[in-house]
Amino acid sequence: TGTVVREGMTLISRKETPDRRESEVLQKRRSADGAGSIVVAPLVYSGRVIGTLTAIRSIERDDYTEDEAALLTAMANQSAVAIEQARLRDATRAALTEMQALHAVSEALTKVTDPDDLLRVLAEVVSIALEADRVFIVLTDLEKEAITRTGFSGPDDPPDAEMQFSELWEGLGGWAIRHRQTTVARDAADPRLVAASTKPGAGPILAVPLLYRGKPLGAVLAENPPGAAPFDTRAIRLGSAMAGQISAAMAHALLFEATQRLAATDELTGIHNRRRLFDLAEHEFRSAVRYRRPLSAAMIDLDNFKSVNDSFGHAVGDEVLVEVVRRCAGVIRDSDVFGRYGGEEFAIVLPETGHVAATALAERLRQHIAAEPVLTSAGPIPVTVSIGVAELTPEISEFHTLLDHADAALFLAKHRGRNRVAVG
Repeated sequence: TGTVVREGMTLISRKETPDRRESEVLQKRRSADGAGSIVVAPLVYSGRVIGTLTAIRSIERDDYTEDEAALLTAMANQSAVAIEQARLRDATRAALTEMQALHAVSEALTKVTDPDDLLRVLAEVVSIALEADRVFIVLTDLEKEAITRTGFSGPDDPPDAEMQFSELWEGLGGWAIRHRQTTVARDAADPRLVAASTKPGAGPILAVPLLYRGKPLGAVLAENPPGAAPFDTRAIRLGSAMAGQISAAMAHALLFEATQRLAATDELTGIHNRRRLFDLAEHEFRSAVRYRRPLSAAMIDLDNFKSVNDSFGHAVGDEVLVEVVRRCAGVIRDSDVFGRYGGEEFAIVLPETGHVAATALAERLRQHIAAEPVLTSAGPIPVTVSIGVAELTPEISEFHTLLDHADAALFLAKHRGRNRVAVG
């Protein structure tokens, strides 16, 4: 066979007169196996030998004739064409699948901007492209040794427990990130699968690192059930190509999210700035008016804050503001809209809340803030606040009017001696 591949010519070996290129060892073995005449024809396609066609007769039968060898040679040529065409079809089908997968990733990037939603959609795309049973896309912060976000796709619901960083790092995903290299495990016996599987009894796993400008962002983990065929070369190549797109997309999405957050966040306290406060409050106000649901607003102002700045400086005043915000955040609900109105004034919009419940919450806030002095670099400073509360009524048609009512109540609280709650 080696001779045929090298020379590209058909070889006939007969019982009594074997081809001189057939080794003595092979002749003895052929005789021992009861093989007689042999024809080996090259599979030739576009002038290149891609394999061989071998025909063997038992030792009891007559030798192959030249005509039979010519027929086998013609059959070999036809076989070569059929094999190459099948290969081309497979290659074309694989290339089309890869193009469709990469296009699906690109399409997802144009339609989804939220990082969490994008991760979920991309996990589904990867699962389909790689024909994987389950896919995790995991983003990490290596300095903090933490998983920051995950996207999941699979026939079952996402696992109840979040994957721990140690599980990722000690397993195949961590191996891929550390070595910056795509890798596969055939089954759970792979030593790199210590705690790497997303469920017990892991089957084949493909792990692809997510890298952007040389910085590791996380990994893609694709998994199939136990007993399934390992991920092949095509899957490795396609997974790596998709990971490049995913890495760039997630880096840009996270940067955009951070930019948006900075644009909507008060730099000092980290809560909504005035613009974002009004945007969210307007949305809640319109919803309450439309569906005739209760809504209240509260204005908070630090008492005698100017004296804090005058006595201790603005840096200490900033420390006080940050701590007051922290204490407020511990009392208000997740559904409430909390933002910095300006200076030492803050506003809270309370959906689904009438003036009675709003007043009770404001009182809890007041007590919580006044309970202990604020510890600053200049020492402990007693701090109190005055709060004005107003409820949406049929006469109020604009959010600004509701806030004006809360502001008027705040003025009343100040006028009555500060450190109190008033209702407008």
